[in-house]
Amino acid sequence: MTSTAKKLGAFVLTTLFFGTQFVGVRAAVGPVPPAFYAALRFDIGAILLLGVVALSNDRVVPQSRNDLYGIGAFGLFIVALENLLLFSGQQTVSAGFAAILFSFMAIFAPVYSYFLLANERLSPSGWLGVAVGLVGVVVVVDPNPSNLLGGDATGQALVLGAAAVTSLGSVLLKRAEPDSGSITVALWGMVLGAVLLHGASLLLSEPAGSIAWTGSRLTAVLYVGIFSTGLGYPCYLWLIDTIGPVRTNLLTYLNPVVAAVVGWLLLNEQVTPTTLAGFVVIVLGFLLIEWRTLTGSLGPRTLLGRNSREATGPPSSESQDD
Repeated sequence: MTSTAKKLGAFVLTTLFFGTQFVGVRAAVGPVPPAFYAALRFDIGAILLLGVVALSNDRVVPQSRNDLYGIGAFGLFIVALENLLLFSGQQTVSAGFAAILFSFMAIFAPVYSYFLLANERLSPSGWLGVAVGLVGVVVVVDPNPSNLLGGDATGQALVLGAAAVTSLGSVLLKRAEPDSGSITVALWGMVLGAVLLHGASLLLSEPAGSIAWTGSRLTAVLYVGIFSTGLGYPCYLWLIDTIGPVRTNLLTYLNPVVAAVVGWLLLNEQVTPTTLAGFVVIVLGFLLIEWRTLTGSLGPRTLLGRNSREATGPPSSESQDD
């Protein structure tokens, strides 16, 4: 298999794993309490990722203070806070709708980077992109009086909060610059996040011991834990290492398509034209923010072509098998 085929395969798999996670969460959350469900996700994912670390001969034990900072950022923000908010919000928000709101994380990240990363500054078109992205979220949420007074408003706010903390965690992880491999940091971040989520479940007095397990609920939990977490995160991290974060994060805008189609097939969920229009506006905002980076990294090359260092240095050379 050529290098390009491997990258394309990983990109497609990651998009499917991450897009379908919204359906898997929606299928079981509620009867399975949100914090406990999120904790189970990373219990399963951490076990599988431990096997990945063992097979890759990567270092399992953190080696430096930077590793600990990276594990803290990943475990607290991307694992614990993101999933607590996302799973709680999806009790009232459909899979496709949640995926569209969550795609706003690509708008949050440049704003955080502006303040936390010395070499990251938004251009005037970038700030325009942030404004356009905000308009897109308003269109998606459709803040009419009946909507704002309904239960969905809280769920929508929680999902947007999940996107916000995920973006912050990603920027803090980049700022930490861990010395160990990204898989090792992800493993211990999952362990930390799972412990925090189990603690949150206890503090919230969730009735985890009285869950009425059915075949569909158990299948949803296992799918999210095995595929969306244990397999999805390694694929995602490998893509970042090989094609760079900008091109990898383009899958954020494919996730709603996957979530909407699978949610329609399995859960009979519908996506309105207004929701789709808002999603298009969010994508436009992202393009305005990352226009220079995208044209520089994609340019005349194919999407999954040579590796790009993306603001950290010149492109590295790769084998010519792609």
